[in-house]
Amino acid sequence: MMNTTTVAFAADEQVAPGLYVALYSVLYHASPDHAYQIYVLDGGLQVGTRHRLQALTEMHPLATLSIITAATHRLDALKAPRHVGRAAYLLLILPEALSSCERILYLDADVLVLADVRNLFHVPLHGAIAGAVQNFSAPTMAESRRFTQLSDVVTRSPTAPYFNSGMMVIDVERWIEADITARAIDLLTDHFEELTVDDQDALNGVMGDACTVLDPVWNAQLHCAIESTKTVCYDTLKGNSRPQNIFHDAQILHFNHTPKPWHVGYAGPYRRRYLRYLQMSGWYTPAQYRRYLTSNWLTYLYTKPLHDARRCRAALGRISRPIRKRLQSTIS
Repeated sequence: MMNTTTVAFAADEQVAPGLYVALYSVLYHASPDHAYQIYVLDGGLQVGTRHRLQALTEMHPLATLSIITAATHRLDALKAPRHVGRAAYLLLILPEALSSCERILYLDADVLVLADVRNLFHVPLHGAIAGAVQNFSAPTMAESRRFTQLSDVVTRSPTAPYFNSGMMVIDVERWIEADITARAIDLLTDHFEELTVDDQDALNGVMGDACTVLDPVWNAQLHCAIESTKTVCYDTLKGNSRPQNIFHDAQILHFNHTPKPWHVGYAGPYRRRYLRYLQMSGWYTPAQYRRYLTSNWLTYLYTKPLHDARRCRAALGRISRPIRKRLQSTIS
């Protein structure tokens, strides 16, 4: 029902703290007079976690939660993802598991929602299968590189947008009509070695141009914020009118890097904001949170200098690269 905002997650116990905080942030910013249907495709959550998610949903008077056990037999033959757990593949089967829905807003478990998602849920898709934000680090097919080896299989233009799958508004009927699930699984099965970001690459490869590019504030990917201290200019993002303020204006922060913000010692951007939501969510009791915070700070003090050193080396590399090229051209 389009008068109800439908939000879907797919997760296992490995990302349970992140899922809990992500759901809390959705409900915290939700309008009290609007209905929200939450789905969680369960790829291995513990019984206690399922009960806690149900209890958390009660904080909103018009929100309901349905936890669906994932039928993962279609994914069993796939090789394990290289950078994340197998739960990353659950997105591929999510729309078929929720075939009774007209539209779903999918969110990764490593997001922090800072606005009412019903505004995103109702965004026009203009007949597309889905809407998503371009990937910040590789916003076009050419920049993602791996598709140059699959030109006979993936025929999209090199300048076509390459999207990040951590947030997607999905037209379920169109997804099923285009058989996206089966085609993505086939691409992963036949060309796993040529792909890098497995599930995301597969969806970009099979969905073609049937994905509407959405405002980047709805998926502000913090992997780039680490490398650019939040000031990188995303001129290549289609339709981006405020390249310097994406993170400042972010409606959804996406912690698409490791370690994750709920891990002890996380030293990345927006650390304090995430810790505030972690505390407010009640994932930890006050005593548990104090112990967690103590361990977090001690580890943070140790890891932050290493993190800053890596960031400085990356910045120096970007600054020195044009100088090296100029010197090489002069010598030659």
